[in-house]
Amino acid sequence: MKILITIFLFYCLPEIYFSQNCTIDVFEDRSVISFSSEMPEGSVIEFFVYYKGNKRWEKIDNLTGDIGIIKSAHKTYVAIWNYKEYPDFNDIDNAKIRITDTHGAEEELYCKKVNKRTSDNPEKVFDYTEQKAEYPGGQLALYTELRNYIFYPESALQNQMEGTVYVSFIIEKSGYISGIRVERGVDRAPELSNIALLAVTKLKFQFKPATMNDEPVRSKMTIPIKFSINN
Repeated sequence: MKILITIFLFYCLPEIYFSQNCTIDVFEDRSVISFSSEMPEGSVIEFFVYYKGNKRWEKIDNLTGDIGIIKSAHKTYVAIWNYKEYPDFNDIDNAKIRITDTHGAEEELYCKKVNKRTSDNPEKVFDYTEQKAEYPGGQLALYTELRNYIFYPESALQNQMEGTVYVSFIIEKSGYISGIRVERGVDRAPELSNIALLAVTKLKFQFKPATMNDEPVRSKMTIPIKFSINN
């Protein structure tokens, strides 16, 4: 009987290959899916998410925010969800992206990797501490590394959008960061906020945590990330 059930399931369940170039980042104020595709610019993009609870794919029709292209070695699309409209996004298991070009050709990508950038720790977060948290090498090293991950979206370049995005995050006692969110973005250029958020997630090293009475504590840090076309 067990053998028959195994064979039945094998033939009934579709085989899914998860892309290595597709990631889901869940932030405090938005969720971002980024992925690579060879499909031409202007293709129609549809998003489907799979929740662990209902065990089925659900199409997301009313996307909020921006879908833009990051200017890099390959095209990467970025989508944002608003938690007020999709409060269950924290329970997402994986996502499916279907792309259709103007000639009707289709490409489907499956994303399984979920990076939770939120913080569920109820312990106090200090705004002011006796010893501030510090990135290895100091502020200069922090911003030098961030510059390696900042790219201009083509839409922002075309519209000559510039400005500063303020990103905040919590530095845990361990030195890891969590609770990443945009405190203030650039008007009419939400894609710049996306790039700033993703850049912070790529920081390679742990912070030296802040201290109070010589004991490590959780602290909040806000950093400005400036976008300038001429620099």
